[in-house]
Amino acid sequence: MMTIAEIKKNILTSPVVTPVVLRPHASHRGAGQLSHHQHSQVLNMNSPNVVLPDNSHTGEKEKFRELTMDELRNFRLKKASVLVPLLLTGGELYVLLTKRSMKVRSHKGQVALPGGAFDVTCDRTDVDTALRETEEEVGLMAEKVEVIGQLTPLISAAGYLVTPIIAIIQEFKPLLNRDEVEDVFYLPLRRFLSNDRHHHSQSTSYKIPLHYFTDTVDGKEFNTWGLTALICIAMAMIVYQKQTDFVVDDDIKVTLENPTAVHDAMLSYMNEEESKVVSSKL
Repeated sequence: MMTIAEIKKNILTSPVVTPVVLRPHASHRGAGQLSHHQHSQVLNMNSPNVVLPDNSHTGEKEKFRELTMDELRNFRLKKASVLVPLLLTGGELYVLLTKRSMKVRSHKGQVALPGGAFDVTCDRTDVDTALRETEEEVGLMAEKVEVIGQLTPLISAAGYLVTPIIAIIQEFKPLLNRDEVEDVFYLPLRRFLSNDRHHHSQSTSYKIPLHYFTDTVDGKEFNTWGLTALICIAMAMIVYQKQTDFVVDDDIKVTLENPTAVHDAMLSYMNEEESKVVSSKL
């Protein structure tokens, strides 16, 4: 049985997690928007490096240069953030997940972490985006959220640079925005280390693995896959300091020292594509 202190320690000592500190600032938001109005600042402001693997997404041996967080933000991608809400209850650590409604424009009916696109009119940081979207989608107020850090970003099939924001949350009564969310549920985080009711295939977009987890909660079946599954796998490895019961990727070595190696491969792929675009304009 893990304690909150042990969970935080494992998260904050992970080399793929950047700690975050929240600082209050004055409100400039209108009615219906966040009331806590906290400004987030990533620690280590000297642009911490994301070390890319020697293996490319195709399994070939290549040497990628290091990318700083500033360089990642300069990618010509739309920005988005998701919250990874972790709840410790009854001695078990759970992750909160949502099932998107059929009314949204993309990813209809899919399991997802709460989150969405960066809004230049009200978001200063990726943390602001994750907190705002989570409150809008499931009614989780920031007062019940303790942001700990951010995980290595990923690239979605829709062309977003997605930053996972890690947080410990308190129990709350969900208030769903039915236009965006059909359901909300919890799964034990350790579930994403298990091969039970799990399979994977290979994405044709970035040559990355697509993991599928099937779970039944309160008589309803949910399928967690794609970027959401990759984030949950990495978080489970970080928190429990254990390897998965399955191979995460056939070509890329995913270890406890680098549980986000697949994320890195996606970023390096995008870096190559960006370099091609720049070179074509020279």
